Amino acid sequence: MLNKTTSWKVVDEVQTISPYLADKLSTIQYYLKQIAERLFKDVRSPDKMKYDIILNGLDKIENVSRLPGRKFVYLHVPAPHPPFVIGK
Repeated sequence: MLNKTTSWKVVDEVQTISPYLADKLSTIQYYLKQIAERLFKDVRSPDKMKYDIILNGLDKIENVSRLPGRKFVYLHVPAPHPPFVIGK
């Protein structure tokens, strides 16, 4: 993502110009990636968020029967829609 959205995209393009410079930039890019992974290790991906939404809905539906009074319950489970985050 860093290569595609920032000036670091030069790393990909510089390989055709100077292999030496490309090697040096790749080394810097490697260390930046390591730092970014440590900084964002707790950030959830879109797939993980969808997975959590699906399971949260299924967990909450169990508690509905304990609520007093009559009720109409509708739960839309996005599991069969892409992206598919839960297997068979």
